[in-house]
Amino acid sequence: MDIDSSLKIGRLLDTYGDLLTTKQMQICKYYFFENLTLAEIGQILGISRQAVNDCIEKSTKMLNVFEDKVGKLKLINDIIDLSRIQEELYNIDIMEHEIVFFVEDLALSMKEYMKLKE
Repeated sequence: MDIDSSLKIGRLLDTYGDLLTTKQMQICKYYFFENLTLAEIGQILGISRQAVNDCIEKSTKMLNVFEDKVGKLKLINDIIDLSRIQEELYNIDIMEHEIVFFVEDLALSMKEYMKLKE
């Protein structure tokens, strides 16, 4: 994993780490913050290198899903924030959209997160 990817995951862990299980967070901290190898982490926790690797892969996928979904929610909040509009921080091009479809699509997209959480 390159340095940029590691930094991104570190930032995501700081932001969304509480949404991971305790074991996932512990393994990710060892790997990304303490720079331990898969073998070292496996030895500490009494699990295989493959189990450590699988956990890291699953956790990073989940963190990216969190970022994607929360990023969309932040976008919705920013769009709705009238004070920002009034301060002319946004140029508004009013169009008719089906907000129910958008919110439903966002909710259904959380299925991926729920599958990863299992």
